[in-house]
Amino acid sequence: MLSHEVIVDPAPARLTAHTDFYGNSSTYLLVDTLHEQLDVHSHARVTVAERRYPIEPMSRPWEQCTPSTGVR
Repeated sequence: MLSHEVIVDPAPARLTAHTDFYGNSSTYLLVDTLHEQLDVHSHARVTVAERRYPIEPMSRPWEQCTPSTGVR
């Protein structure tokens, strides 16, 4: 992700952001005032790349493509 922002109305008492275990941006917000409407707007600028997969694995039955868990 190149950039991102979260805009909240009414303004939150607390707004924190972090990156989760999978590398995703996560935002926590706390609005502790009385309100009749809550507006949350999220904007992000990302890059997208095409993934190329080899033909051979794509032609196998799905049962053969799942990772082995050792459970039978």
